[in-house]
This record gives sequence, structure tokens and C-alpha cells, in this order.
Amino acid sequence: MLTLDKNQSAKYFLLELLSEQTRLRDSAAILKRKHGPKLDQGWAALGEQSMEDVNLYDDWMEYQGIQMTLKDLGNRILEIRRGDFSFA
Repeated sequence: MLTLDKNQSAKYFLLELLSEQTRLRDSAAILKRKHGPKLDQGWAALGEQSMEDVNLYDDWMEYQGIQMTLKDLGNRILEIRRGDFSFA
């Protein structure tokens, strides 16, 4: 059985997080190309635009979720890079 020390484990976990971050950024970029700056607006601000584009709501919700996840990933990556991590 292979045993990794805490530092190696953190580096491996960091690589996984960075990979996920890249994947999510690519997904957000695709949605952004499709809908433009509409995705950064609040849903209420979209008003009539949302009626015209039936996929906008689904894409807007997905984009908001991606942005929240990217923020969380950024915080986790920063913690690992600072060395403020713990493994249970």
C-alpha cells in the first residue's frame, strides 16, 4: 500500500482542484459566448429578454452555479497553497 505524506497529498489534491477549475472556466466561457453579458445580470434584470430565449434561464442558473463553485475552488486552492489544510 502506498502512503503519501501530507505534502504529497496536498499537491495531488491541488492538481485535482486546478483541473476542475479549468474545466469549469471552460464551461463558463462557452455559456458566456452563447449569451454574453446577460449571464452576469440578476435574473430579475433580464425581464423580457428571458421570455425570448427559452434556454436562457437554464444556462443562467448553470452559469451562476459555476461561478459559485469557482469561488469555492479558488478559496480551497488558496488554502492549500498557503498550507492551511487538514486531512481527516
